[in-house]
Amino acid sequence: MNQIKQTAKKIAEAVARVLVRTGVSPTQLTLIGFALNLVVAAILGAGLLAVGGFLVLVVGLFDTLDGALARVAKRATTFGAFLDSTLDRYSEAAILLGLLYDAGRRGDLTASTLSFVVIVGSLMV
Repeated sequence: MNQIKQTAKKIAEAVARVLVRTGVSPTQLTLIGFALNLVVAAILGAGLLAVGGFLVLVVGLFDTLDGALARVAKRATTFGAFLDSTLDRYSEAAILLGLLYDAGRRGDLTASTLSFVVIVGSLMV
């Protein structure tokens, strides 16, 4: 598993080196990722679970890239780390709220309860 993490880190840093040339900042990537997570939450809330699930994976790349960009560009800050971790929690909550909304809309008490339990567990991190 450690080899997979190392490979993923190398790939993220290679992409980050390209992003450095565009002038995009790690904070901008964090904010874009958060905004995209809100869109994905709405998609999940609308009941498009397969599309939303796929998009959760795609949008999750922003969370990897903002940190890699901060390291590669030597722009890592305490505030940036705080913002990233805070918006990560809000992103998780938004995604789970979308799932909770969909389950409630369908009247699925089991899925609603499980969504709530996962929300609480996620926020306790």
